[in-house]
Amino acid sequence: MRRATAALGLALAASIVSGLTTAIPPASASVLNDDDGIHVTAEKQIDPRLLAVTVTTAALPGPANVRLLLPADYGAHPTRRYRRTGRPWATPSERPPDCP
Repeated sequence: MRRATAALGLALAASIVSGLTTAIPPASASVLNDDDGIHVTAEKQIDPRLLAVTVTTAALPGPANVRLLLPADYGAHPTRRYRRTGRPWATPSERPPDCP
């Protein structure tokens, strides 16, 4: 059960991050898009790299609170794509060569 919950959390976070399409604007503007059955119900920018997000999905019995830590250079490269490795907690040696 714990692995399934962790995997679902990672899938939620990865899907939300894939919806980030621009540099982080002021906190009043939305930066996240609904995707793959996940609906973003609330978001708050905690600091320049950290977002607190509340999402809902049919896969969960209620809202889920997710924190997204963005790459340090995310705001400086608004069009750069950050690939998912498909593996939770990939170490630097396990990441694809073009993945930061």
